Amino acid sequence: MLATLTLVATVSYLVRRFPNTLGHGWFMLAMAAMAWWLLSVLLEFSSHTFDCKVLAARVAWPGIVLTPTAWAFFLYEYALARRVPGWARWVGLLIAPALITAAALAVPYYDGFYGTGTRLVDNGVRLSVIYDHGPVFFASVAYLYVVVLSSVAITFRALTLASLGVRSFLKKLLVVTMLPITADLAYTFGGVTIFGMDPTPLVFSVSLSFVFWMSTDHRWVDMTAIGRDLIFYNTRDPIVLADMQGRLIDANPEAKSVLALKGVAEQSSLLAHPDIGDMIGHLRTGDAEGAVRIIRRDGRSFAARVYPLSFLHAGHQLGWLISLVDVSAQEEAAEKAQAADLAKTRFLSTVSHELRTPLTVIKGATELLARANVAAEPEKVEKLIRLARDNAETLARLVDDLLDVQRLEKAEFSISMERLDLNQLAETALTRIESYQANKPMTFEFRPAPVAVPVDGDRQRLMQVLANILSNAIKFSKDPGVVRLSVSVVGSQAEVRISDNGIGIPEDARAKVFGRFTQVDSSDTRNRGGSGLGMHITQQILEQHGGSIDYESVIGEGTTFIALVPLAVAAPVADKGADPVVAKPAPVQVAS
Repeated sequence: MLATLTLVATVSYLVRRFPNTLGHGWFMLAMAAMAWWLLSVLLEFSSHTFDCKVLAARVAWPGIVLTPTAWAFFLYEYALARRVPGWARWVGLLIAPALITAAALAVPYYDGFYGTGTRLVDNGVRLSVIYDHGPVFFASVAYLYVVVLSSVAITFRALTLASLGVRSFLKKLLVVTMLPITADLAYTFGGVTIFGMDPTPLVFSVSLSFVFWMSTDHRWVDMTAIGRDLIFYNTRDPIVLADMQGRLIDANPEAKSVLALKGVAEQSSLLAHPDIGDMIGHLRTGDAEGAVRIIRRDGRSFAARVYPLSFLHAGHQLGWLISLVDVSAQEEAAEKAQAADLAKTRFLSTVSHELRTPLTVIKGATELLARANVAAEPEKVEKLIRLARDNAETLARLVDDLLDVQRLEKAEFSISMERLDLNQLAETALTRIESYQANKPMTFEFRPAPVAVPVDGDRQRLMQVLANILSNAIKFSKDPGVVRLSVSVVGSQAEVRISDNGIGIPEDARAKVFGRFTQVDSSDTRNRGGSGLGMHITQQILEQHGGSIDYESVIGEGTTFIALVPLAVAAPVADKGADPVVAKPAPVQVAS
C-alpha cells in the first residue's frame, strides 16, 4: 500500500512538470483524490478495531467519489479538447461528493449506506470488516458507474476519431480506465476481495503503473514531445535514422513512401539503397560534404540534411538523422526566375534590334533631307519622307504594344463592348493590312460567312487582334505569299481562320508563340522583325472577350490561326452551303 502511495506521488510529480497538458488540473486532482483513497485504505488495513476500520472506510468516500470524477473530467478535456461544462463541475466536484460523503458519515444514525449487518470477522490471517451495503450505498455506486462509464465513452469516442498514429496510446488509456471498473464490479456483485478488502484501489495501483509508464515516456503529457512526434510523423519531408553501420533504425511514413522503405525491416542495411545508400557510404568514411546532395524521386527534389546522433554528455556518436527537405518549389521558382531573366535578356535584345532598325532609317532619311542638293529632287524627297513615316509608324506600334502589355499586367486593360458584324470587321481589317506588305507579291483570299455574324466586342481591340494575326501571316508567308481569311459560325461561337503558306511552327513552340517577348526564332540573326508581343496581346484580348486562339501548323506548308469569339445573343446559324471566295491580288509592292 505504501508502494502504491509512492507511485501516486511519483506520477503526480512527473505530470506536474507539464502544465501545458490539456486537463492538467483535473489529472492532478485525480491523483490527490487517489492518494486520499489509498491512505484511507492503508488506515483501514492497519487498524485492529471495528470502529477504526469503519471510520477509515467512511472517510475514504471523498477520494472514492472524486477520483473517477476528476479522471473523467481529465479525459474529457485531454481526449476531446473541450472544457468541462460548468454544471458538470458543480455536480461532480461539490454536490455529489458532499451528498455521498454525508450519507457515509451518517452511519451511526442512518443505516441506508452501511447497514446493521456490518461486522468484524477474523479470516485466520487478519481482521477484516464485512459491510452490509444499504440502498444508498448502491445508489452511490450507480452514480460512480455512470461517471466511470462516461470516461469509457469519452475515451472510445476519441479512439474512433483519432488518427492511426495515436490510436495505440488511446487504447492504453481505455485499458487504464476499464481495469478499476472491472475490479469494482467483481467486489460489489461477486464479493471478490484481496486480503479481505475491496480490490478496487489496489487495481487502481495497477492502472497507475500504466500511467507511470506513459508519463515517464513523456508521450501523453509532454506537449513538446507530442509536437516532435507530430513533426516526425506528419511532415512531407522524409526522415531516416541510421546507425553507424548504415542500418535502418527508424523512418517516418513519408520516408517509407518516398524511399520505398515500407517493406524494409529495422536493422537492415541501407548501403545498397539507390537513393541514400551512396550518401550513407560517404558518411561512414567521414566524408560529410560528399553526403550532401540533391535527390530526385517521383518528380520531387530533395536536399539532404545530415545530423549526427550522439549522447550529448559523452560525445559518443550513435548514427545519423537524414532529413530530405523538399526543394521542388524552390527549384521550380529558380527555373522560372532563370527563364524570366533569359526572357528579359532576349526582350532587351529584341527591342533594341526593333528600335535600332527604324531609328536608323529615320535618322538616315532626315539627314539626307537636310542636305541642300536633295531639295531639288522631289521624287527622292517624297521617298525619304515615306520611309521616315513608315518607320515612325513601326516605332509607334512597338511602343503601343509595350504599353498594352503593361496595362495587361496591371489589370488596366479595358474594353468597350458594342454589337459588331464580324464579317464587316474582318473585311475592313484585310483592306487595311493590304497597304502593309513585306517586299513580296501577296495574294489575299477572303471567305466571309454567308450571313451576318454578330458579336459583342470592342471594335478597336478586335481590329488589333485581326491585324496582329494578318501581319504574322504576311511576315511568315513564302514568296509569293498567300493569306486566306475566313469567317464562319461554329456552334455558339464565331470562328475566324487566317492561314498562310509559310514555314510552319514547330510542335514544341506553342509557349513561345503566345509568350511575352518571345519568338519562335529568337536569335539575333532572325530575318523577320517583331517584338514578340503581338500574339500574347492577341490572346489576352480574346480571353477578355470570352474567346480563345489556337493554331494548326505543318512544317514547310503553313500555319492556320483559329480565333473564337462568342456569338451575340440570338445569333443566326450559318448556312452549310459553299462559301463564296473572294480573291484579292495585290500586285503593288510597298517597301517597309
